[in-house]
Amino acid sequence: MYLRSTPRRNKDGSEVRYLQLAHNIWDPQLRRSKVQVVYNFGREDAANHEALQRLVASLTRFLDPGAALAASAEGLEFTESRPLGGTWALDALWSQLGIGPAMRKLLTGRRLDDSAERVLFALVANRALAPSSKLAAARWASEDVLITGLPATSDDACYRAMDWLLEIKEQLERKVYDNLADLLNLEVDLLFFDTTSTYFVTEEADEPVARDKNGNIVGPRDMRAQIKQVGENLKNALEAAGATLHDLVKTTTFVTDIDEFFKHVDVRHDYLGVGLPASTTVEVRRLSHPDLVVEIEAMALLKG
Repeated sequence: MYLRSTPRRNKDGSEVRYLQLAHNIWDPQLRRSKVQVVYNFGREDAANHEALQRLVASLTRFLDPGAALAASAEGLEFTESRPLGGTWALDALWSQLGIGPAMRKLLTGRRLDDSAERVLFALVANRALAPSSKLAAARWASEDVLITGLPATSDDACYRAMDWLLEIKEQLERKVYDNLADLLNLEVDLLFFDTTSTYFVTEEADEPVARDKNGNIVGPRDMRAQIKQVGENLKNALEAAGATLHDLVKTTTFVTDIDEFFKHVDVRHDYLGVGLPASTTVEVRRLSHPDLVVEIEAMALLKG
């Protein structure tokens, strides 16, 4: 099927051209192909260009992006396509809250990659748009989404950025607080905990799997044992901050097998009770170590 232009000469000698959508069919009697007009668009100089544009748009819907581009623009080559909307909106909020500007100011004069602020934003955006483990978040930011100022990143860059975040924690909190002190007119502190990330240092290097207070490995790939240990870690972290499990307002649980997790949900009830705070459970392909099967992030509210 193709678009063709056919001429017709008027009595005064002028020529008029008509646009037609046509295709060739085989005539068994004449034993040759002949043209069959499917649709007439009218005179070429007065053709309905909007109708032609709609036709082209409807046809390219059935082509992959590269083929559609090649059909509409000769000499161009399709490389990749990434979604922008979600990260663009979050980035605008990130800047409006003053988090990005505050980080970039604190980064001045430090011997650290200039993209550290962008990497931290990417980790936050990942939690909001496509929750996954920290290792998977680096691949997400590099391959699955477009983040302004960060063409790609790596696992190492993510961990370096998080280490830097710990260094500037108090300064950043003060700057963000000053920007938002009058937003809700509340005197509160928000505490964030990632209990699986708690680690212990020993004289000999060992694999970073879930451990108890003595540094012993707790149930590699054992969902029930790890839920129990994470609950203990969360309880101890809250107590160290002067809070209790009753102060939790939100938990996000990442598991490698959601069916297996719900078989042992009674263990979580032992710590949090049946009346749980707002919670989200997400199944991910993997966590930061193959022996880890559960990771819980929690948010607690401390009233001043």
